[in-house]
Amino acid sequence: MNNTLSLRESVRYLSILVLVIVVMLYPDRLQFVLLISWISIIIIDGNVRYLPFDNKPLYFMRMTLYFLPFALPTLIFLNIKVEINAQTLIYCAVSVIAFCVWLLINFKSIKLTLSDLVIANAPKENKYVMLLRAYNAVGSTVCEELFFRSFMLSLGIPFWITILLSTVYFMLSHYTVPWGAQFSIGDIINQLIFGTISAFLFLLSGSILPSIVLHLLLNSPTFARMVRVYNRHYVRATYYDKLLSAPDNLNNLTL
Repeated sequence: MNNTLSLRESVRYLSILVLVIVVMLYPDRLQFVLLISWISIIIIDGNVRYLPFDNKPLYFMRMTLYFLPFALPTLIFLNIKVEINAQTLIYCAVSVIAFCVWLLINFKSIKLTLSDLVIANAPKENKYVMLLRAYNAVGSTVCEELFFRSFMLSLGIPFWITILLSTVYFMLSHYTVPWGAQFSIGDIINQLIFGTISAFLFLLSGSILPSIVLHLLLNSPTFARMVRVYNRHYVRATYYDKLLSAPDNLNNLTL
């Protein structure tokens, strides 16, 4: 039996220790809420997967618990006002521009991921499972922004610390989960870059909307893949089955 902590487990404990130090240096209700919320998120993410996916109500609860704890600190302890004004719209436009740049940089890999041949090989899933995966993707996008931007950037501690905490802990929320072992160095860097951009969008605009817009746009290839996989198995199954039976016909593949 191996009693040695893995790297991700060590990072998980270290992330808690850092927040304990933050609470000691800047004792305040919101810092304490942050510490308790982070510990709760780690515990829930690590155990909620034991809820079975073959039981619809329990699977709905499972997919909800993956993201709901992120939203609770903001919804309970902060007075959130969503105002759409000229400044908000300008920074939403900045989010769209940032997404377009990212799309151009990653166009080839996204094109491959959404290609007919790749989609044809995607495993078939139950319609209810696919629907809840889409529900989880949208819920996670909104709730993560509420926690890592709206809440963590409103702690009332030095500016550089809030930026650092928001960016690093956003990355850790993806790296330290049970399925985070697949994270590469490139994934970590991308998470840190996105977290930094999203933090500044929130701080400069004074609204959470630009950050949510950017996050949704960056997740749009995932949403597109979900739609195409559904189309592959439940709408145009015959077309994709024929494609797999004649894989040499690559020149006729379409997005």
